Amino acid sequence: MSFNHQRAQWKMVRLIGLWLVVAYSAAAADKIQVYRVPKERPASSLPPGHSADDGHNHGPGDGHGHAAGGNPHGTPRATPKVTYTTPEGWREAGAGEMRIAGFTIAGTNGQAAQVAVTPLPGMAGRENLIVNMWRQQVGLSELSDDEAGKQLTTVDIGGTPGKMFDMNGKSAAGATIRIVTAMAHLGEMSWFYKLQGDDELVTAQKPNFIAFLKTVKIEEVAAPAALPAGHPPIGGGAMPGGGMPGAVTAATPPKPRQGGPVWTVPASWKEIDGGQFLFAKFMIAGEGDAKAAVNVSSSAGDGGGLLANINRWRGQLGLGSWSEAELQKNTQEIEVTGGKGTYIELSGSDGSTEKPATTLGVKVVRSGSTWYYKLMGEPKLVAAQKENFLAFVKGVKY
Repeated sequence: MSFNHQRAQWKMVRLIGLWLVVAYSAAAADKIQVYRVPKERPASSLPPGHSADDGHNHGPGDGHGHAAGGNPHGTPRATPKVTYTTPEGWREAGAGEMRIAGFTIAGTNGQAAQVAVTPLPGMAGRENLIVNMWRQQVGLSELSDDEAGKQLTTVDIGGTPGKMFDMNGKSAAGATIRIVTAMAHLGEMSWFYKLQGDDELVTAQKPNFIAFLKTVKIEEVAAPAALPAGHPPIGGGAMPGGGMPGAVTAATPPKPRQGGPVWTVPASWKEIDGGQFLFAKFMIAGEGDAKAAVNVSSSAGDGGGLLANINRWRGQLGLGSWSEAELQKNTQEIEVTGGKGTYIELSGSDGSTEKPATTLGVKVVRSGSTWYYKLMGEPKLVAAQKENFLAFVKGVKY
């Protein structure tokens, strides 16, 4: 097996691993909602300090800097329109770090469950691997390909034949949980629909989940015609520094936000558009070419768990996973507005630049939501910004 092939497979496995730990949240009404899937962005256009695996990796590349299924010539990509009917009792909260839609379901005795809709590229033909990844998530042993294939049943997803599997096991806290996952492959994208939570509640909600799947419609939108070679982009011009149209760069202004916490931003931080996957993002420039980025994300519940998120950050720095005991040894409580936060420091190499990098992170839980704050970048710059970062996090008012 060639190095490039091994690397592509590893990236794919990491992609699924990230998806496994993303929190699935929700809130709203019994009506049809419409979402647009975010355009893929080439890894080469990501800002410094922003790892390609930072919660929304788009899959293995082709070895030439193009995302899998991406357009190497930078012509605009059409984004599908997604509609569905929300079952009674499901509360919708929209997009999360990787999902494009999410829901929470409350039981009568304090039980909870979540539903997520997540598109991922290049996953067709890997159903058995996905089954085993979920089994590991709930403490079950790995199955052979034949055994894993037998776990899959046919399900109707908006008129498209899909596959579904159902399993129960134990959460990290020892509670009995159930996961029901459905998937369908449309072109280069695979669409995943996951119901997870308290075993009894998920079992009761499975008929609603199957009914929900039947209402899902994914409408392909015609892509804009490709421009002639050398023609400048229409309605916006080239991005600063030669970036692709639509790419996130330090010059991209933030979109207006409604609601959320109130904070004071250090003068040296420049807010940019964090895209659909982050609540907020800030860039920090140091001496020479030193750069760092602050990412702020939020999700309902426990945000996938502290251990899973820290191990994701460790993976971005080329570090191995920690056990729960190692996590406890290397984290500390800090005072934040209204209570406590969990603080961590990590050092390694940025997977997108292969240069030394440091990550500082804080987890804060407020009113049923988990907030993650991450400062990542050139080690000296991060060290110099540590005081600003902690003051920023500690001063957030929820």
